[in-house]
Amino acid sequence: MALMHEGRKINYSVFNKLAGLQQNEVVENKRLGSVLAHIQQQHEELEKQNKRSRLKKSMPSRKAQKAVIEQRKLNPVLDSCG
Repeated sequence: MALMHEGRKINYSVFNKLAGLQQNEVVENKRLGSVLAHIQQQHEELEKQNKRSRLKKSMPSRKAQKAVIEQRKLNPVLDSCG
């Protein structure tokens, strides 16, 4: 098979998506539920030890937004630009 564009042959190579994948990294669908349950249990244990918190990371920082609001208070002309 040859790829052509405007009468010119285009060189190509087939990309093997599984080439860099280790067999032990693949989890069968029938085991996926138990793997996800194990991960959830690990996360809960980390949260109990205060090593992981969803609340802190679930929302982005609003520092930039607060700065823009302060700038608009100082200069109302900026409000029409954004």
